[in-house]
Amino acid sequence: MDRRIIAGIAVASFAAAPAAMAIEGPYVSAKGIVSFADDSDWTFLSGFGPVPVDGTVESDYDTGYGVALAIGRGTASGFRVEGEVIYQTSDIDDGRLGAVELDTLNGDVSQWGFMGNAYYDFNTGGSVMPYIGAGIGGVQLSADVNLGDIDIIDDDATVFAYQLTAGLGFELSPNVMLTAAYRYQATEDTEFTDEAGGDVEFDWASHNLDIGLLFTF
Repeated sequence: MDRRIIAGIAVASFAAAPAAMAIEGPYVSAKGIVSFADDSDWTFLSGFGPVPVDGTVESDYDTGYGVALAIGRGTASGFRVEGEVIYQTSDIDDGRLGAVELDTLNGDVSQWGFMGNAYYDFNTGGSVMPYIGAGIGGVQLSADVNLGDIDIIDDDATVFAYQLTAGLGFELSPNVMLTAAYRYQATEDTEFTDEAGGDVEFDWASHNLDIGLLFTF
């Protein structure tokens, strides 16, 4: 077959392919979150009950959940920015103090936060749009921790947070996109006050699966 015909068919096929939805102008998005929190270290600087001074309790978590809402604006260059309000919560499964298992350790860690995010959308020429992003902001972490019926921590703290995202957008209509993304979120080390008035250092990070809808205007 003549190469000019082959080239013509290729160009026509490319032109007929569905165009990727450009996220230009204002948009809103909503997403549900499935959260897998990393194990956390709780270091009791003043000790608490059976926990010695500077003793560290390690906790792990059940699968958590959350929601997020965002308002943003996209550009023809592929860059977009948004402000996001986010809520997440994870229940404590159990814990350990050194080699001692703390099967009765329970409670939850939750957060309300505001993040400023920036993304870059890759125009693939198709109906699927990969994107990457990063964000910084502040979250209020709330800890409710118990050992059996003994209250250990019931406190909250506002701290700096950051997140990194990689996802895919699937065009459902010219103004609606289904999004699916992996998002890593972490905070700076946090300090809570235990029920005896002592300080407790805490670290937080989670791996998240975000599924949502994005609407352009």
